[in-house]
Amino acid sequence: MVKGMRLINRSMWLIMGILFVLAGVLSIWNPDFVMVSLVFLAGCIFLISGVSNILFYLSANSYVFAPSWFLADGIISVLLGIFLFFHHEAATTALSYLIGMWLIFIGVSNLIKSFDLCQFRVSGWFLVTLAGILEAGLGFLSLWHPFVAMLAASSMIGYCFIVQGIIFILLWWFVLRYIDKNSMSIFY
Repeated sequence: MVKGMRLINRSMWLIMGILFVLAGVLSIWNPDFVMVSLVFLAGCIFLISGVSNILFYLSANSYVFAPSWFLADGIISVLLGIFLFFHHEAATTALSYLIGMWLIFIGVSNLIKSFDLCQFRVSGWFLVTLAGILEAGLGFLSLWHPFVAMLAASSMIGYCFIVQGIIFILLWWFVLRYIDKNSMSIFY
């Protein structure tokens, strides 16, 4: 039974590696695949982010500097997530514009949130300020060149998938060649 589990673990790494490499090649070769996947993933992220900001607003509005920003952020994120779920075609073509506008809003929102952190003397509050400025800047860049932003995003995701796939295949190779031959099977 233990030997069967080792074989399954090794095989899973090889299968995952091959699948990641194929997904990476597909992402680079066919950016539409990535855009449809990103629309679904972005919808999930926006809904979760929006609901958590609304819940934070409801629980912490008495001691936060600008609680209405949390509520506005939450409502806009939830609405954007719902839009992405129900309008795939329109969302795919408008995704870079939507993300650009959202990044600008989130950047400004994070700038304001950083003032809360500064007021409470939280060390490192300036990192939230820098993140807000970076997010707003990326939002403006995405609005300025939306097609280039989407092609770059799909290529970057594709390359990350390929690298992750190669890592899985190397782990499979390492376990197959070195760990099993040296009887070092403490992990498998």
